[in-house]
Amino acid sequence: NMKVLHCSLLLLFLLLFLTEAKPRQPASTPPPAQRARNRSVPVSGRLTTEEGHRCVWQTSGDVMVNLQVNCSTDTPSQHRYWCHYAGEPHLCQVYVVKSSQYWKQLVSKLKKRPNACEGEKVLKAQTCKNAPAEAHMKLVQHSGNMQRTRGRTRTRTDVMQLQESYCSDKWKSICSFFLGFFEGNEM
Repeated sequence: NMKVLHCSLLLLFLLLFLTEAKPRQPASTPPPAQRARNRSVPVSGRLTTEEGHRCVWQTSGDVMVNLQVNCSTDTPSQHRYWCHYAGEPHLCQVYVVKSSQYWKQLVSKLKKRPNACEGEKVLKAQTCKNAPAEAHMKLVQHSGNMQRTRGRTRTRTDVMQLQESYCSDKWKSICSFFLGFFEGNEM
C-alpha cells in the first residue's frame, strides 16, 4: 500500500512538473508582420568605410534599439574606435514592414563616411525620413578621438567607458574581467 501511495505521489508530481514545463503563449501575440520582421532583421554585420576602416556593427533591443559600431584602421599603429546609436525605429511604419531595407540604408550611410563614428549625429534611413524624431538612430556615445590600442595601456576612464557600453550592472564584474582579458589589460 505504501509503495502504491509513493508511486502515485511521484506520478502526480511528474505530471504537474511536465504540465508546468510546457512553454506558455504570451498574453498578446505580436502581429504577423512584426513576427516576420523580428526573424528577418539583421542583428550584426561587417562594413568597410570610405577610408578602409574595418567595422563590425551589432543591434540589440526591441522597443529602444541600440546600434553598436566597433572599428579599426588598417594602419601600422592599429587605431580603434567605437560608437553607440539608439532610437525607436518601430515608430516608422515602413520599418515595421521592411526592416531589412531600413538597416541596409543605415549601414550604407556608415560605409560612405571616412570614419563610421564621425559626421551627422543622427542616422536617418531614406525610407523613414518623415518619421518622428524618436524613430531615427541618434549618436549616444562614442570613443572620441581614435584610440591607439597597441603600445599603450588603457586609462581607468577608457575601461569605465567600455564597461558602461558593454556591461549591465548585474554582470559588471564578470564582464569587466572579460573586457580586460580581450583588451590585454588587467582591471
